[in-house]
Amino acid sequence: MSIGEYRRFNSDRQLFFIQKCESFSTVQHR
Repeated sequence: MSIGEYRRFNSDRQLFFIQKCESFSTVQHR
């Protein structure tokens, strides 16, 4: 695994995590 691949994988995971947290918080607010 190269540095570029690792960074891309990390950012993808972070984006997914952020989206999950956002959707979870919006569900809680309703």
